[in-house]
Amino acid sequence: MKDAATFVIQREDHTLGDVLRHKLLQDRAVVFAAYRIPHPMEHVMHLRVQTNGEKTPAQALVDAIDGVTGEFDKIQDGFDREFSEQTAYEGVVGRLG
Repeated sequence: MKDAATFVIQREDHTLGDVLRHKLLQDRAVVFAAYRIPHPMEHVMHLRVQTNGEKTPAQALVDAIDGVTGEFDKIQDGFDREFSEQTAYEGVVGRLG
């Protein structure tokens, strides 16, 4: 099938599969994205990607991984910011009390 590929990803499961599928489907160049776990006892995931020709399935997957990584970085930055603000607040309150 033109502009389609199946990627076999070792030692991954539904957690990563669903995140990547969701991110791939947000890309306007992706026509189809799905994954399957062939057997629950096998730690392997098959990720199927089909694009409309604007980019290759491999490039769509790389873009999806970059997007997910960027979202995780934003979450980490937000957590770090809130944690340091809370720690600073508790330090000020501790000195007052």
